[in-house]
Amino acid sequence: MARATITMLTSILMFIDINYMTDEECDTIYELDINNEKNQKDIIQRLIVPGVKSEYSVTAFNRAKEVLEMGIDDIKAATKIFNQMSFPFEDDIVDKKAFLKRIYEEFI
Repeated sequence: MARATITMLTSILMFIDINYMTDEECDTIYELDINNEKNQKDIIQRLIVPGVKSEYSVTAFNRAKEVLEMGIDDIKAATKIFNQMSFPFEDDIVDKKAFLKRIYEEFI
């Protein structure tokens, strides 16, 4: 079994990366304010959670939770991952730590 590393955060965030999403998925979230807590939860529940649950094994899902914990604990390293992604939002995610916490809460 592979050890969890912070770079695996990419495989979670890819579900909201324009290079991975369908045009229809992009269109459904493009106008949402990614810095609004309610909108964040909606995006997470609509795209990230179903994507992870459908593509990850139980072991990989548990590893994803570890990766989220790593990102929350080391937000500086996590920010580098965020900066490598192409999100369809007009603004950048301001509070990346809170965003990762919201994803983690949905995984529990």
